Amino acid sequence: MEIIEFLKSKNKEEYDFSEDWKIGCDDKLLHKYKNMDLFFKYFVMKWQMRKPEQPYEKTMEFYSLNKEIIDLLIDPDSESCLLQRIYEKLWGSNVLKYCTDNGKVNIHGDTMNTIQTTLSRYIRLVYANEFYSDKRDSRFFNHKLDKPYDGSLMQCTEIFLLTKEGFICNENERNILKKFIKYNHTLGNFIPIPYCEQCRFNVPRSKGGTDDFWDLTLFKIYEWVIQNKLISKNKLISKKEVVNNLNGKLNNDKLKELLQNADNVNLFIAWFLSFADNDNENINEIWKKFIQKNYLEDYVNNNYEVVLYNNGIRINEYTVDNCIKYFEQATEKIINRTMRMICKLNDVCNIKI
Repeated sequence: MEIIEFLKSKNKEEYDFSEDWKIGCDDKLLHKYKNMDLFFKYFVMKWQMRKPEQPYEKTMEFYSLNKEIIDLLIDPDSESCLLQRIYEKLWGSNVLKYCTDNGKVNIHGDTMNTIQTTLSRYIRLVYANEFYSDKRDSRFFNHKLDKPYDGSLMQCTEIFLLTKEGFICNENERNILKKFIKYNHTLGNFIPIPYCEQCRFNVPRSKGGTDDFWDLTLFKIYEWVIQNKLISKNKLISKKEVVNNLNGKLNNDKLKELLQNADNVNLFIAWFLSFADNDNENINEIWKKFIQKNYLEDYVNNNYEVVLYNNGIRINEYTVDNCIKYFEQATEKIINRTMRMICKLNDVCNIKI
């Protein structure tokens, strides 16, 4: 699909980029994937590039029955041809040069609001007594799953298949999660991210005290901005001064917490500064441009302070209500961001609505 065709399509806000298969793929299999129940579709998608193991017999059977489709699936954030072209239109080469590996074709992207981390927590809370024990002593292993729950995709899939029609029996909660799954691979949940052969952003970011949540990622970046906002009482630090690192005085502690090493931090800073309009722009203005040009307004308040899901509590403290609240709020952010990105695409492509 081309961008113009996408923009003129009736349900572009709901377009699932995981369905952007390569030309020549089996149309019958694509049709089957498109029309799956949303829970089934989600778990089929998650098994891309993975393989289940014993003792998860139902998951192994599920994998075998859907293997033809699983083998054709792409990771849309970095492999969808349509999304790659949209990245180019919305971000441009000045930013995207930090998101490719030595000029190779693919722009590296990320799916911002992940399902699995919070779904795994939800399953732990809802199905704790029925399917597993939290105890690590083998004497307490639950007979149905043979192991204590570890939050793995295998165990989540197995529990889903064992419960099937009764999976998430609370109708309201079931509908909220299904809506989140429906919009999880739509435009507003994707973002190009910095990447190079030696350095990474996404892998360390997902582990750097954020539990793979983008609100916590943005909060650490915001903390870094605040730490380095002033070079003296009354003067805001400029892009040029960040580049020059203030003779080693720049405080990168928050970025090191997030990204783990200096090379990753330097790659991030180069990417962050690419959103500035000129060398004299101060770091506070660049932060605002970073939010605006990445269409992240829903993640901040009117003062450009980061608004955290569930007040920023860690995932291991989530209750069922916290999980549901996250599913709802993340879906809303995705939909709003999709609309902003489509609006900008229409302008860039000169499409009149």
